[in-house]
Amino acid sequence: MKKITYSKKLYLIAQLKFLAVLLVFIIILVLDFRYGIGRANFTIKTFEMLFVLLLGFSFYPVVMSAKRRLDKFEDKILDDADSARLGFEGENTVAEWLKQILPKDKYFVLPNFVLPGHRFDIDFIVIGPKGVIILEVKNYTGQFQFSDDEYFQIKNGQKNVLPPSFDPRDEARRHAYYLRKYFELNGYNNVRILKAVVFVNANRMSIDGNTGVYVAGGFDSLKKFLDSATLDVIYTPEFCEKIKQILTK
Repeated sequence: MKKITYSKKLYLIAQLKFLAVLLVFIIILVLDFRYGIGRANFTIKTFEMLFVLLLGFSFYPVVMSAKRRLDKFEDKILDDADSARLGFEGENTVAEWLKQILPKDKYFVLPNFVLPGHRFDIDFIVIGPKGVIILEVKNYTGQFQFSDDEYFQIKNGQKNVLPPSFDPRDEARRHAYYLRKYFELNGYNNVRILKAVVFVNANRMSIDGNTGVYVAGGFDSLKKFLDSATLDVIYTPEFCEKIKQILTK
C-alpha cells in the first residue's frame, strides 16, 4: 500500500472536519423540520403562533452569533484544507522533478521523513554520492522575498516582514540540525547535510541579497543546485546504504 504523505494527511483531516460541520448542520435542519416547524400546521391557535414567533426572535441574536463563529471555523477549515492540498501537490511535483534530475541507480529519495520523537516532517531527504540533502518544498500562492536575514510577504506592493518562525530557511536549518543529531545518536558524527528550500512556482519568490540557505525557484534552479553540489568521497554505495538503513529502520 502506498504511503500517504504527511501534507495529504493534513488535507484529509481538514476535509473530514468540514464534512463533520456540514453533517451537524444537516442534522439540526432535519430535527427542526421533524420536531419543530415541520410539525406546525394551520390548526395552531393564533396566540401560540405569536408565542413561537416571539421565541424565535428572542433566539435570533444567539443563532446569528453561533453562525458567525461557525463561519469563522469553517473558513479556517477550508484554509487549512487548501494549504494542505497545495502542500502535497507541490511535493508530488518536486518528486517528479527529482526523478528527472537524479540518476535512479545512484540516489535514494526518502519523502516525508518524520524524525523519531518529533512531529515535523522533512519533505525530502536525498542520499547519494553528494551526501545527504534535505529539501523543504513550498507551494505558495502569495508573493515572497528573501534578503540576507529577513523574509517578506509582498501584498499590494508593500513588503511585510514575517517572523523568523515563518522563514523556510530557518525551517531547513532546524531540520538539518535535528537530522544531524539523529545521525550522531546512531553513531555517525559530522555527517555533512546540504539543504535547500524549493519554491514550486519561481514567480512566487524573489531574492535580494545572500540567502544563506539555497532557495530554488522552479525546476531549473533545483537542477542547478543538485548538479553543482560536489561529490563526497565518504559517500560510497556501502556508506549510503548504511545511512539509508538508519533512516528506514
